[in-house]
Amino acid sequence: MSVTEHIILIGSILLTGVLSMAFYGKVKKLSKVLLAFSGAFLVSITFLHLFPIIYHSDNHSIGIWVIAGFFGQLFLEQFSSGVEHGHSHIHSHQNSNVLIMQVMFGLTIHSFVEGLSLGGFEMHGHEHDHHSHLLSEDVNPLLVGIVLHHVPAAFALMMVFASSLVSKWKILLCLTIFAIMPSLGALTVIHFNFDQEVILMILAFVSGSFLHVATTILFETDNTNHKIPYKTLLAALSGVLLSLLTV
Repeated sequence: MSVTEHIILIGSILLTGVLSMAFYGKVKKLSKVLLAFSGAFLVSITFLHLFPIIYHSDNHSIGIWVIAGFFGQLFLEQFSSGVEHGHSHIHSHQNSNVLIMQVMFGLTIHSFVEGLSLGGFEMHGHEHDHHSHLLSEDVNPLLVGIVLHHVPAAFALMMVFASSLVSKWKILLCLTIFAIMPSLGALTVIHFNFDQEVILMILAFVSGSFLHVATTILFETDNTNHKIPYKTLLAALSGVLLSLLTV
């Protein structure tokens, strides 16, 4: 990953967090549309990029890692309260400090593992000449997906902090930790030069996690009588169309 990509990855989360605190009402209105867009893009790149890689391998147990990722994410959400998919299910009776520790525990593990897949995807791309055609062949579609996914997650994290009335320095500290975890995960894979089999297992695990997050986002999208609002539907279709440009 280039320095620019790390800046984009970290900066998008920090910027969203700061804007969420300054313009809470306006950002909240945009969050549902952005969630639909990011959820559709995330599930699309999983099918378009990650599945072809992991199922092209000779590892016949790779599907087990996909399942592990799906239910592993379900386990992490018992701590993070659903922040990963842009919603926060917080109970008012929870202790603020305990709540923050639980949310950050689930969120940092989730973000770090996604970062592992980001580094693994890039290493696999260099070895197998697998590139995106989105704007430039050097653009990593998984990076785009993670950025789009983490922007509403950062907003949801700010909502958690708003409900718990924590100090601003704690908010900034937690936001910064969340922001750097994907980059830290990517650098870990690249620095230690993970074996290709390990990378495939990581990509499979994250594929399952992405499927859980993306489908939860789309299923939780505000709807009436199983009819999705046209703005939300258009946003989801736009996410799918953008993902097709990366093929």
